[in-house]
Amino acid sequence: MEDPICPACKIVNDEEAAYCDQCGQHLRAAAAQPKEGGCPACGSAVEIRADGDGVCSGCGLALVATPDQSCCETGGADSLMPERLAAAILQRTRAGVVLERAVAEACAEVLKVPAPTHREPEGSPRTCPLCAAENPAAAPQCAGCGIWFEHLCAPQACPRCERSVSAGGTCVCGALLTLPALLRYVEPSVRCVCSLCKQPYAVAQQKCPDCGGGMIGAERLKAYAASLA
Repeated sequence: MEDPICPACKIVNDEEAAYCDQCGQHLRAAAAQPKEGGCPACGSAVEIRADGDGVCSGCGLALVATPDQSCCETGGADSLMPERLAAAILQRTRAGVVLERAVAEACAEVLKVPAPTHREPEGSPRTCPLCAAENPAAAPQCAGCGIWFEHLCAPQACPRCERSVSAGGTCVCGALLTLPALLRYVEPSVRCVCSLCKQPYAVAQQKCPDCGGGMIGAERLKAYAASLA
């Protein structure tokens, strides 16, 4: 009979050895066909002790009762979670889904985390009646021409004389800083408005004679003023 080779560490052991001298692996485990309730190592009968645990009558292996399988299900699932999550993300990105959305959907599927809902900005964009720039609904000042839609919310340097203006809609030099101040001067004859000092002009010009700013056509502004009347 050949000397048994350990199936775990591949060390050759004596012919009579039941366990590996190197790692302790049972050398007959592969050949053993344990009966139901028998020793999983050698197949011999198991004697139940007073504490509820067992001991093999053949090889002396101590057998301890294991927890119910249901107690381990969560741990087993958690150990596979990274692989499942990565696979779900990869599946979506290969289908053309952008990475941010793919991650959110994968987390919702695998981790049972609700996907973030897309929130539309509150209110429609606010279109400046002077320069037509699109602004957030709650913007107090136009990002295009700089006019304040209602009133000054912070001190501002006058675009004409550079004085600091903190209240009112008009600078002492005559520059108009707010939309209500400008609308007081809008008449049917107005053809253009200075983009800097907001002075209205009845004669079309390329540049403002007061500050040198470029001109904006007044048709849009006049239509807005008419809608308020």
